[in-house]
Amino acid sequence: MKAEDYEVVKVIGRGAFGEVQLVRHKATCKVYAMKLLSKFEMIKSSWVVQLFFAFQDDRYLYMVMEYMPGGDLVNLMSNYDVPEKWARFYTAEVVLALDGIHSMGFIHRDVKPDNMLLDKTGHLKLADFGTCMKMNKDGMVRCDTAVGTPDYISPEVLKSQGGDGYYGRECDWWSVGVFLYEMLVGDTPFYADSCDISNDAKNLICAFLTDRDVRLGRNGVDEIKRHPFLRMTSGRGRSLERRQLQLLHLLQQSASITQSLQHKDRRQAQQHHEGRQEPRACHFSH
Repeated sequence: MKAEDYEVVKVIGRGAFGEVQLVRHKATCKVYAMKLLSKFEMIKSSWVVQLFFAFQDDRYLYMVMEYMPGGDLVNLMSNYDVPEKWARFYTAEVVLALDGIHSMGFIHRDVKPDNMLLDKTGHLKLADFGTCMKMNKDGMVRCDTAVGTPDYISPEVLKSQGGDGYYGRECDWWSVGVFLYEMLVGDTPFYADSCDISNDAKNLICAFLTDRDVRLGRNGVDEIKRHPFLRMTSGRGRSLERRQLQLLHLLQQSASITQSLQHKDRRQAQQHHEGRQEPRACHFSH
């Protein structure tokens, strides 16, 4: 089976790393939806959880992905009362990650703590691009369906359910405002009681959770980076992109488990490699 076996009728959807085509099988004339994923787009961003291998057998499709031992931000917020310095760090990393996605021409549309994973050094990467959409040349998207997660979805995306969905990357910044509020307060907006957070944090949250026409980030990511809460340099003048937040208590156990598994796997591989039949993979291996 190969791409040349199908005739493309039209493109019916676009995602972060490819598109969905309506196709007709040339031999049988049956119509299918065929999804195309760009390997290059999927591996080139340091802000995206990496896919290393993909293969299949008779029963399953397998995707071998980067292991993120820190888990997601939901796990972090469940185990810690997040101090403002942590919230500042991760909000800055989310801003930089989304800027990377936006620079590739896509809007995420489902920004939430569940889709933010931590590596072994405590740095953040984005995951789950199922609702991601390619922007038009004007930086906007048209969509007649409300997508995302209710507590994090922006008003303009919610209104698209009525059939007039036309919005830009500012919808992701609304979700960042919700995320920041949740990190500092412990609940999403519109539910929690009064809380004690800094004026700069309050100002940034309000700047995100406002009408899209005046929302922070509407005129570019630089205005977000300049906000007092997100000083892009540390006390020594280093760029925040190079700062590390060491969450040793959270990651120590996961790192130990990883090392133990790797050691066990190497020992078993040395003992049993000879004479073992490799699993059968069909059609693709990388």
